[in-house]
Amino acid sequence: MEDTNLVCAKPYFMNHGGATHREYEREPHLDQVDREIGGEPEGHEDKTLQPCSPSHKRSGTLEQAIEYELKYGRRKLNPNMEPKKLRRLISNRLSAQRSRMKKAQHMYDMEKKLGDLQAMIAVMGPQISKHISLQAKLQNENGLISQKLDTLAKKSYKTDVEIEVKKAEVKRLKELQICLNKQEQLNQEVALKIAGCDYSGLEEITSLNFYNGGSDQMLHFDSTNFDKPKCEP
Repeated sequence: MEDTNLVCAKPYFMNHGGATHREYEREPHLDQVDREIGGEPEGHEDKTLQPCSPSHKRSGTLEQAIEYELKYGRRKLNPNMEPKKLRRLISNRLSAQRSRMKKAQHMYDMEKKLGDLQAMIAVMGPQISKHISLQAKLQNENGLISQKLDTLAKKSYKTDVEIEVKKAEVKRLKELQICLNKQEQLNQEVALKIAGCDYSGLEEITSLNFYNGGSDQMLHFDSTNFDKPKCEP
């Protein structure tokens, strides 16, 4: 496999940031690229990964890369190399460089996302704890309410049973009252019939007694008047 450690394209900072070709020559080629990808300029202590520029990802065309490697590459290429082989070699180096840049950009994005999530956690942590406490409180209240509902349901069932029993008792008493009323009405009718018969008979007996009593009195009166015994002087 061909060596892909050399970067064929001119680094981004050589055209953006005022760096000179001599500064580039003082460091190994890969160190310059890694330093640029890692966001750590020379003499700077900040090791935070910096985003790559879109123009940095596409670091020149293949022809420009070949020209640059022939002039400034750390490993001198044979100018007499077959063009097809030379193009393949430079293309592989460009592909390796772009892969490293893509990986570095992905790492930067992940670290940035991680930082954002950590900041969000720091902000949302107290709120989450508060909501957890509130949820526990609401669950306790829900448990108490459920117990009260169970108690009321049992009490309601018991009350319904008592109501049904009382309804049945009221119905029985009403039926009994109706029977008693009918029986009393029947007794009254019978009593009235009996009373009517007795009254007519009693009237006849009274009339007979009156007449008999009058004649007796008259007879008694007569006897007292006419049959009065003589008194001794």
